[in-house]
Amino acid sequence: MIAKQKLEFFNDRPKTPNERKSELYLKLTNLFNDKYLSDTEINVLHRLIEEENEFVISAFDVYESDSNLKELVDTLSKIVNKAMTQKLNQKSNIARLISKKDNDEFNEINNGGGNMYYNNDINYKYNIGKTDNNFNSN
Repeated sequence: MIAKQKLEFFNDRPKTPNERKSELYLKLTNLFNDKYLSDTEINVLHRLIEEENEFVISAFDVYESDSNLKELVDTLSKIVNKAMTQKLNQKSNIARLISKKDNDEFNEINNGGGNMYYNNDINYKYNIGKTDNNFNSN
């Protein structure tokens, strides 16, 4: 009898990451089918599960212990909003960097005898105050 109990303990092993992800994807599908979450929210949550986002996984862990569906949906919605805000901020920062690069198309570089400007877009160097014979296109 004791040996059987010990064997049952080993059969009740934790799920592998892929098994857990599959289980979470199924739960998300059910939430979508039951109209608790939108298509956009489901897509963001799929990506977060794939990245093994600790907040999403923890939200489902809490749901499994307390079965509070309203709280799960609320938490997942907040996680999605936060993820989308962070993504928009990243895109905004990238757009600002690109805009700054365009505004600073030629960056001055000190080059001994004169000023050299480097065009980042076409990768040519222009020597100001030198003859065409000294033009350098590296």
